[in-house]
This record gives sequence, structure tokens and C-alpha cells, in this order.
Amino acid sequence: MPTPGEQTLAGSIPWRSASDVPIDFEGPDIAFSPFDPIHGPETPILALIAAQNEAAPDRIAIEDDEGIVTYGTLMDAIYALAASIAAAVPPAQPVGIRLHDTRQGPIALLACLLAATPAVLLDRMDPPDRLAKLVAASRLAAIITEDEFPGLICIKPTARAAAPFAARPLAQDAPAFVVWTSGSSGQPKGIVHSQRSVLHRAGLLVNSAHLGSTDRYLSFNTPSSMGALLNALAAFLSGAALHRVDIARYGLARVLRRLRDKRITAVMGVPAIYRAIAQMPGASAAMSSVRVLSSNGEALLAADLALLRSCLPPTSHIQMVYGATETQAAMRFIPTSEKSADAQVAAGRPIPGTQFAVIREDGTPAPDGEAGELFIRSRYTAIGEWQEGRCIEGRLRYEVDTESGWRHYAMGDLVRLRSDGNFLVIGRSDRQLKLRGHRIEPIEIEAILRGDAAVHDSVVLPIAGPVGPELVAFVAVEPRWHAETRLRLDALLTARIPGYMRPRRLHLLPALPLLSSNKIDIFSLTRLDASTTEQQ
Repeated sequence: MPTPGEQTLAGSIPWRSASDVPIDFEGPDIAFSPFDPIHGPETPILALIAAQNEAAPDRIAIEDDEGIVTYGTLMDAIYALAASIAAAVPPAQPVGIRLHDTRQGPIALLACLLAATPAVLLDRMDPPDRLAKLVAASRLAAIITEDEFPGLICIKPTARAAAPFAARPLAQDAPAFVVWTSGSSGQPKGIVHSQRSVLHRAGLLVNSAHLGSTDRYLSFNTPSSMGALLNALAAFLSGAALHRVDIARYGLARVLRRLRDKRITAVMGVPAIYRAIAQMPGASAAMSSVRVLSSNGEALLAADLALLRSCLPPTSHIQMVYGATETQAAMRFIPTSEKSADAQVAAGRPIPGTQFAVIREDGTPAPDGEAGELFIRSRYTAIGEWQEGRCIEGRLRYEVDTESGWRHYAMGDLVRLRSDGNFLVIGRSDRQLKLRGHRIEPIEIEAILRGDAAVHDSVVLPIAGPVGPELVAFVAVEPRWHAETRLRLDALLTARIPGYMRPRRLHLLPALPLLSSNKIDIFSLTRLDASTTEQQ
């Protein structure tokens, strides 16, 4: 059922245009070759990368823990893998990608594009249960992986087909990439993007940060995320060298070494990673060449901003990039003189190519300065959701004139539009949240907990911790079953969901406290957690 805001938006609410403030305002002023925001998204991705190859085939395209790939060898590798995909998979059939964080990930994404098979991004860190669920829901025709996966055609990332290969055509607004996120129904949700939608977003990164061929661009976003996809495209569109470090295998010490030894100039990642790096010995020296630091994935706290400023060069620019897997919403550079009066830093101004509306709970427009849910309207949103092997509309609402390509999306964030034109995110209209760059729906965790026969009810809450929100689970279980249930639930969560979704603490209670309205008493649970934590 649509929210009040969605019902009204289908009627007469006027959309507001994006700000006239340039996206590089307060940012870098170095010369670069801008990405064409009008014609660029209408050009096939591989044609744009081929132009970089023609201009400088010996320039570094990717550097990872194993070595380097030039733009010339990048194109060769893409064609070789695409030939193997085409030999095994018909056009328009989805192909999974489950790889370590190396050069092979971006190559596989582009090879799927060349073979006209939608690329489905899968996380190597997902437990077997969750992975099996995503594979089944995706209806994969094959999977690109270094491992064996029974029941599926497995293609090695270094595969080379013997037969010649001709590139398959793929429409600019056809399904190209599927990114899985945690869904509001308690089930994971596959978000479908086209070439047009990702090119617009990657182009914004290029044009705001003034990325160019002399840049060394280090991406901290996990390989199966929207951020990693956009980072790779932004590097390739600008001719920069994309750097990847497999943090899961080698840790943050390897990241610090890469920053220092390769003189990284631009980085993109989530605040949790920056927070950890900034507190490591030698961080200031390692980050001395960084001219642009972009933060995405979750709120940047005022304390994080102060910490970053303490270890970045005074000439560096810190950028906020705010959006969802479905759409980009806002971005901005933080003025060097800014001191945030709020606990978190403002998310940014609405981006070019979009319109927006801030809607109150009653479905009417929220005046500037007042909270409401943020809606985004654009030709460059995701094109739908992936269900049973095909793209459906899902929460992406198409306009009456479907030929125009305009869609609108309810962000789910409660925001205030400040007098300076920046959005301040103050919460969620639903209970979805972001932790360490991952979007999480607590209902998905609750659904797993409630699957245990001894559990009567459960709720998972984000509760403030020493360095940001932490997931805390409260489970109603008969006292006589507490000991064995705790062990069983711990094992169940470990098997079913990745580490970033697992609650930090698990409280077993005889019953969940309720308000007079029969709603769960969140305040009482928060107070219970605080008192328990203090005693430990």
C-alpha cells in the first residue's frame, strides 16, 4: 500500500528543481575533462572506456593487490571473459559475480555488459543460507566465481573462450546491473540499474571531484555494493587509475600502505572505514597526497569530520555523497570553515538531473526547515527491482508518460531542507538504517529470530554506541528456554546473515514491554540495554 506521501505525489504536489549551486562548489578547482551530463548517459559504457584505451592504452586502469592492468589489457580481458559468458549464457539471462576484491570484479561487470547479460553482484562474505537465497531469487543462468557452486554453470574470472566473439547489443535503459540490499518486507531486494542510470551517477562523481587521468582513485566500498560499481565507472570514465585493496583478506594496514606508497589522490568510502584509518599510527603521512575524500553509505558524524580534518592536508576537500542504491539524491563539499551544530553533517544539496519533494506524514509538502520524507524524481533512478529473474517496477514509480523515462522514488529518509539548501537527514520514515555503508532492514533480522520455535516475538533496534549506532536484538522467550535458545539464535544468525547485520547484543526477555496502544515500548528497551551494558 502506498504511503500518504506517495498517494499525494501521484496527484498535485509540485516537484521542486535541484539547486543551481554547482556540484563542485567549495570543492577542487583543478583543470579536468568534464563528463557530458546530457549525452554521456546516452552513450554505451564500453564505448566510453574504449575511448580511454584509444587515447592512452598503456595508462594504468586498475591496480590491486596482485599488480596492475592497463587500459589496453583491460579491454582485452573484458572481451575474453565476455566470450566465455556468451558461449554459456543467452542474452538477457542474469549472471552472478562472486569474487574477491581484485581487478577481476570490474572486469567481470564489464564483460557481462558486453555479453548483454545482467550482472548480479553477490557478496563473498554472505553466509551460505543467504547466498543460496539470493542465487535462487536471481534465477542465475551462470556465476563468475573462483569457487565451485553446485547446480550452476561456473565461469572462472580468467576464462578464455576459443570461439570468436561479437559484442551483443544492449539498450541504454535495459537491465544491466542488479545490486542486492536488505528489503523492507523482511526479504533481500534486488535493485536493477541500466547503463543510463549508473553513467549519470558516475558522471556526477567525475564532475564534482574533477577526476582526471593523473588521479589514483582508491575505493573502499565492498565489491558487491552500488558504491564499488560507481567508483569503478567514475575512474574509467575519467581515465584515472582505480585502486582496490581486499580489506577482508589483508586488513587496514594494507590500505594505509597503499595510500602512502601509491600517493593516492582521491578516496571513496564509508565513515566507519575512515574512522578506523584516521586513528591508525601514520595516518596523516599516508593521507598526505589525498586531495578529495568522499564519504557515502551512512551519516558522517561531526566527530568524524573533526577526526578527518586532523589527519588530512589542509588543502584536501571532504565531500558528502548522499543517496540510496535506487537513486542519487544530494552531494556537496564541506567548507573548511564549517563547524556542524548537529550531531551529523548535512548530507548535501539536490543534484542536477533530479527534482525533489519533502512530504509530511499527512501527505502535504513540508515547509523548508520542517521534517518530512524525501522523494526523488529523475530519469536516472534505478529502473526497477529484480524478482524471479526479471525486472519489475517495485517501489520505483513510473510517470503516466512512460516514454519520458521519468520515475520517482520514496527515499524513506526523514529530512529537513536547511536555509543553505542542504538536506539534513534526521531519521527513517520506516525502520531501515545504514551501518558501515550497508543498508539494513531490521525486519529481515527479526524474521530470522522469529523463525525459532521458542521465540514469541522479537525487535531489533539501532541504539547509540561509542562510535555510532549499534544493532541490539530483544527476543521474547520463556525463561526456562533461555540458555539453549541463546546458543541456537547465535548459530542461526551466524548462518543466515552477514556480520554487519548481526546484533551487537541479544537480550532474552519473558515478553516485550508494550505501550497502552499495544505498540512495543522502545524507550523501555533502550533503557534496559543501557542499564545492562553499564553493569557489564
